[in-house]
Amino acid sequence: LDAILKTRGLTVINKTDYRGALNLHRKTGVKMPDCIIATQLGNGRMLCTYDREFLKVPGIVVAEPKEVLTRLAA
Repeated sequence: LDAILKTRGLTVINKTDYRGALNLHRKTGVKMPDCIIATQLGNGRMLCTYDREFLKVPGIVVAEPKEVLTRLAA
């Protein structure tokens, strides 16, 4: 990670909303790392994951990889 961050001309865009993630964690009990991911997605976005914990997060569509592939094939 250190080598990547030291790359010349690299711009890191950080969309992490730590306050929002903490509020989401308090409201839902979802693990903090998952809350950080959830707040980066925004409402109505689909998250492709096997982690069923994300189903507790309002406003995020959760789909397993096989479901995503089925939707893409349709």
